Amino acid sequence: MTAAGIDLWAATVRSRIEEFQLSLALDLLRSESNVVIEWGVWAREERDALRDAARSIGSPVELRYVTASMDELWRRIVRRDLEGRRGARSITRQELEEWSRTYQPPTDDEMATYDAPSE
Repeated sequence: MTAAGIDLWAATVRSRIEEFQLSLALDLLRSESNVVIEWGVWAREERDALRDAARSIGSPVELRYVTASMDELWRRIVRRDLEGRRGARSITRQELEEWSRTYQPPTDDEMATYDAPSE
């Protein structure tokens, strides 16, 4: 988005881009390509919708979940900012902490709704 001159904080534009990305991802899955989605996954409801969309076209779905401490996430944001790799504005520590409270990590029950990862 930054490379295209689009404000990363423009919610309406971001939503349209994510819709386009999902459409493209489903097309790629139909051609038996692998796809990694790393947007729209903060809440189980969002992950369920993405999983169901992929399964509706017969695609197996894996959920890979990685985590990092708040301090590590903040360190990465600061490093990214120092490298000049940010958008219209950076993320504040307060925003990071607020967002971490709205994030819903996958539960064991949710993880069981996905196909086993292929190694």
